[in-house]
Amino acid sequence: MLLFRRLVLLSSIFIASVTFAEVTAGVIIPLSGPGATYGIGCRNGVLLAQEELKDKINGRFKIVFEDDQNSPTRTISSLRKLNAVSKTDFVLTFASNTSNALSPLADRENFIHFALATDPLVVKGKKNAFNYWVTPSEEAKTLVAELKRRNIKRIAVYTAQQDGTLAMGSEFLKVSKESGLEVVTNQEVPPDSRDFRSLLAKLALIKNLDGIFNNLYIEQGGIFARQARDRGFTIPIFNIELYEDPALVESAQGALEGQFYINAPTGEKNFSKRYFAKFPKDNLFTASNCYDFVGLLASSPELTVDGFRKYLENLKDYPGASGKSSATGDHRFALPAVVKEIRGKEFIELER
Repeated sequence: MLLFRRLVLLSSIFIASVTFAEVTAGVIIPLSGPGATYGIGCRNGVLLAQEELKDKINGRFKIVFEDDQNSPTRTISSLRKLNAVSKTDFVLTFASNTSNALSPLADRENFIHFALATDPLVVKGKKNAFNYWVTPSEEAKTLVAELKRRNIKRIAVYTAQQDGTLAMGSEFLKVSKESGLEVVTNQEVPPDSRDFRSLLAKLALIKNLDGIFNNLYIEQGGIFARQARDRGFTIPIFNIELYEDPALVESAQGALEGQFYINAPTGEKNFSKRYFAKFPKDNLFTASNCYDFVGLLASSPELTVDGFRKYLENLKDYPGASGKSSATGDHRFALPAVVKEIRGKEFIELER
């Protein structure tokens, strides 16, 4: 009888340890190199969530950071590194190129991939991949509405050959055509291009040009704007998302002052206040989305791959730092887009 009681006791302890076992969430983001500004904002959002939601996190899951330097190859090696220590059931990535590299593995290796990416292909046809980012359609519609409001009708488009910018360029061309705007030239350039002077010389020959969609990648955007100003262009040079980078703005050497762009909101006002109280010198871009990644894990009734998948698929009016979000049925979420403007070192959300 005594032996039986001991076995029952050991069995109970084992069951409890399995039931409350801590799982691992990996955050694979650029913390150095190109795109580090966005990765640091994301990291800060996660750290803030860990601090504010610690009572809901402790003992349920742990978060491990990896720096992929915005390189798809490093993203994959970072996942392997995480799994070498412990099975990673939930993985967050930032950017379309790195997210596209990882998302096919999510189904094959059975983990939830929580992407912050523009390209819809990240989640298309995937069971375990989700994209918690404002959609290209929403951003393109917001941009076209702003162009019409500013009477910008004849537009030149320059797009970097990168997954996210290509997806954005394609959606913009579709929406602008439906809205009656005229794209007078549309060109793709390699993402490592840094000299745009020959393109700008040809562009200067086009008459009655109203604006330029600077749909280039990370630091390219600032260099292009500077070279366009030096060439004498004074028309609006606008963008989607990537202007919200102090390093990019600095590289433009004043050429982006007063220019507008489209992006997700900076998050709920109360969140922004709390964020800057803790990280006064860092950028806010991506922070609310990454905070919500932790918040969603913390609020999920079941922290298994199947449980978290079902939770995300049925999400409705989640009160996150990014605003209320709901699943759209295609593993993406209804998140808003807004118009912003560069003023000095600040990124100002315009009321519309």
